[in-house]
Amino acid sequence: MVRRICVLLAAVGAAVALASPASAGTRSVPDPRGDAVAAVDFTKVKVTNGKKAVRVRVVIPRFRRSKAGFVSVTVSRKAKGLPFYQLSREHRRNAWTKPRLVDEAAKPIRCRGDRVRFRSNGFVARIPQRCIDDNRKKVVALPTTFARDFDVETDFDAEPYPYDVPDRRGRWVRYR
Repeated sequence: MVRRICVLLAAVGAAVALASPASAGTRSVPDPRGDAVAAVDFTKVKVTNGKKAVRVRVVIPRFRRSKAGFVSVTVSRKAKGLPFYQLSREHRRNAWTKPRLVDEAAKPIRCRGDRVRFRSNGFVARIPQRCIDDNRKKVVALPTTFARDFDVETDFDAEPYPYDVPDRRGRWVRYR
């Protein structure tokens, strides 16, 4: 009797583990700390290529929304021509803009469900698969952050940098 119960519990546990949403393709990419201003310096990027959406979580340990001026995630699909899409938000006139999704030609894509949400330690970007041509391919993500007081003319050589981009491109993340 005890043996049957143990076998049954093991079978149920295996079924639950295999059917969980964690089976979506997920990759984490580290980024060195200290290569940008602390408020926008991300240290980890976690990309999930799920059935309904591509989700990119950017971890910024000392994130300060009041110091950030621009956040974006560029997602590239492993398809013919390597099409890419950029989801971004920027700070303008004392408020953050709504998320803006554009394709490689900078043409805006209207899509419900795309979002960038701020957290205490970074931000999470979500792009529905239907917004990127019903993607069923591998993806790679490239986050970008800029400090609010970033000046294009003078700040590209400042130390520490008032912006952060990954030092290396992440790996392709398979579709669920």
